[in-house]
Amino acid sequence: KGAWRWISSLSFPILRSLGCRDYPSYVTVWRALSKTDNEALSKALCEWIGEQNKKLYVDSKVRIMSLDGKKLRTASKISDADMYVLSLIDTVSKSLVKQIPVGEKTNEIPVAQAMLAEQPIDASTIITADAMNTQKKLAQTIIKKTHITSCR
Repeated sequence: KGAWRWISSLSFPILRSLGCRDYPSYVTVWRALSKTDNEALSKALCEWIGEQNKKLYVDSKVRIMSLDGKKLRTASKISDADMYVLSLIDTVSKSLVKQIPVGEKTNEIPVAQAMLAEQPIDASTIITADAMNTQKKLAQTIIKKTHITSCR
């Protein structure tokens, strides 16, 4: 329903620019999304957002990233088990950089360490996180990547 609500909230000129004559029904959106290859859609959307990101004017020397974990409520209800994902978001472009499921036998901290270890982080990167991820090991991962000699 989330995708349908979002589409329904678009202005009519935007809808027309996407090639729609009218607002699609919930069933139409559901049919289209249920036949979609999720990985291909995710890749296409990430590429499109990356292109949009290039059009923004932001000081290219500063990168602001947000690290946050979320519980997938509906998926948890369906599977009868809590399901969590950890997301890394570029807060300037509002684009998802990476999202990783958090396994049942772990927590966000080692997943966050692995995620940030893969990212191109330097001294001009600002990383925000909630209290769950304000841990020494995660800070050490960031320090190793940025070549900063100490933190206070």
